[in-house]
Amino acid sequence: MATDLEWCRSIPQIRMTGLNGWTKNGHAKNRYTSCFWQYRNFNRYDNANNVIGYISYRVTVLGYLQPNNREFDYRGYVDKITQSNHPVGWVSRLRIGFSISEDINSPGQGSDCDTNPSNQHREATFAQWHASGDNIVAEATFSTPSGPRVGTNEQRDYCLVRVWAYFPDANVGPKGVQYAMKQLVRCDSALYLYLAGGCVYPWSIPHMKLRYEPQFMQQVVHIWFALKYPKSTEPKTIRGVSLNKDIPGGDLNDRITRTADQDVNKRNRARSQRTCKKIWGRSYVTQYIHQGIVGNCDEYPFASTYEGAAHRDSNNRLTNNWSVLVIEERANQDWGSQRLNVWLGNERILEGDTYWINLDNVGLPG
Repeated sequence: MATDLEWCRSIPQIRMTGLNGWTKNGHAKNRYTSCFWQYRNFNRYDNANNVIGYISYRVTVLGYLQPNNREFDYRGYVDKITQSNHPVGWVSRLRIGFSISEDINSPGQGSDCDTNPSNQHREATFAQWHASGDNIVAEATFSTPSGPRVGTNEQRDYCLVRVWAYFPDANVGPKGVQYAMKQLVRCDSALYLYLAGGCVYPWSIPHMKLRYEPQFMQQVVHIWFALKYPKSTEPKTIRGVSLNKDIPGGDLNDRITRTADQDVNKRNRARSQRTCKKIWGRSYVTQYIHQGIVGNCDEYPFASTYEGAAHRDSNNRLTNNWSVLVIEERANQDWGSQRLNVWLGNERILEGDTYWINLDNVGLPG
């Protein structure tokens, strides 16, 4: 298996549209690992300010965040070093370091991220960088302060991580340069996530991989069927009018949105349960009983999303792009707590964050 450094360097440095492609941020492997690389030249000038030689090199940056810690690390590597007529050449020094730009939510007020002063940069000659075989590493550790996890205070902090170079032996012009990388990091300590405070790349859009598990067969099949065949799901009609459903969440470009608003959650659940009673009878919970287990009204999109059963459009009209199904209560609740909520916590999906359900290779039995 390729290392993170090999993975990063194997990615073509191209500019793509889309939230997970190359941008000025770099590339996200997931919500916690990022990659960036860029070529630069260190030029040497004559007295007339003409370039008389240069050293070309590549800087590669890996970012490592943590789902359960508001401290995170960045590492910088230098390779692909070549020189052309540079009079000082390999003994010239290159310093690679990291810095934090201001909080995007409070321009001009500095950053909420603190830097560990002991490891902000690393300096070596080009010869040393070249001979190190990636063993010389520029490292930086950042952290964001937090208080007790209480109530609805998510304690969100944002900061932009930059990488820079400094040439102590430059003879003309500025000695320091900034690279194109500007990586946005978000940290939080939201109480409604089961993990303690942590940090993510919010520009990396997560997806939940739906997988068949025998103990959760009904939940998996319901979600899969709702996204594959929305017009065949219940309810099929509202007040006698057939629904032309387009249930969201099955694609990167058609995502669902997390809500931490308990009122929204309750409205979604209430409408789902009313619908289950209309379709399967007021006693659907006990009428379902299978092997001693009562029924439960399952819904998709989930009650914890804005697109759930009670969702309304900009004209305040119910959209009706949802599905309900009566399934086993215990398994339904276990899937919600052991699969959905755990995944939401691992990915640190906060109020307003979007995500989608990946239906590739679900593994449903024939």
